[in-house]
Amino acid sequence: MKILQVVHGFPPRQRAGTEIYTYYLSKELAKRHEVHVFYPTLENVKEPILVSFNQEGLILHELKLPRSKVRRFLGALFFENTYINREAENAFKTMVASIRPNVIHFQHLIGLSATLIKIAREFNVPTVLTLHDYWFMCPNIQLLRHDYTVCIGPEPRRCHKCWIKRRSEEISELLNSSYGVPQSLARKSLRLVLETLNSPRKFIERENYMKALLLKVDRIIAPSKFVRKLFIDYGVPEDKITYSENGYDLRVFEGFKKKNKYTDRIVFGFVGGVSKHKGVHILIDAFMNIPDKKAELRIYGDYNPKSTYVREILSKAKKNIKFIGRFEDVREPYSEIDVLVAPSIWPETGGP
Repeated sequence: MKILQVVHGFPPRQRAGTEIYTYYLSKELAKRHEVHVFYPTLENVKEPILVSFNQEGLILHELKLPRSKVRRFLGALFFENTYINREAENAFKTMVASIRPNVIHFQHLIGLSATLIKIAREFNVPTVLTLHDYWFMCPNIQLLRHDYTVCIGPEPRRCHKCWIKRRSEEISELLNSSYGVPQSLARKSLRLVLETLNSPRKFIERENYMKALLLKVDRIIAPSKFVRKLFIDYGVPEDKITYSENGYDLRVFEGFKKKNKYTDRIVFGFVGGVSKHKGVHILIDAFMNIPDKKAELRIYGDYNPKSTYVREILSKAKKNIKFIGRFEDVREPYSEIDVLVAPSIWPETGGP
């Protein structure tokens, strides 16, 4: 059987939760099937390029998209660009026509195009979709409002106001880090521009379109009972959506041993991408009142030192708070800590 996995990033280039899950699932499936993986990257190219190659028993199809900051800035101003990408559509059509998969498993479509589901249907290929977050119902992805409080659920007109505020923050930060434009100066102007270019009607259209796409998928997988109920309440038929926890190949931990500690302090650890929705700032704030000699905090995972959020938490960190950064061996963090902490402020999809 030919299986096509579609995801918004793939190791070793991208190593967050969904990407790593897709990697291990693909490797396991490749023991019995021909597995293809389609994913995007940002590169120094003028036009999109689709490159295919073999790696670790998988057939990878890497869509290289232009990295241009000007292009990204202009694209970020229009709401429809957050879920529709004609360049990704064209590359996907070419690839599907070439490999003729027997089934397509959509892991995530952000950075690609939600319309790939419709294209798969046009090719009469059975489809599976795993809900790794709330992108199909929430334009901000994590069911968090612009101020990072938990949202009770999507409503297009409310989503419009929320997205405008969040997007103006994101673009103003990009302008600040890339061109030195003061965020306070850019933020208000950006809100006016975004409101002019993106009416509430666009958010109603997105909700209707994304719901229609969910109904086109043959089978939807929810990694938690909470996610399943939420999407059933959103309009997905009960018999279309299956609860199935994300699996993980625990064989990578065979022979696992804790390293000898060089300190008597209790070592706490965070493992994951260093971003606001993961709540790293809450963890650091909590640690500020703990005496240095009592405990140590180690933060494992990628982070962008230029982002406003990372700069803020780095400036607060005491000497017993260490940013380890990216790691290659998944066992590394767990061999060096005593207590794992998950301070996420969004409703994680991998829970019960």
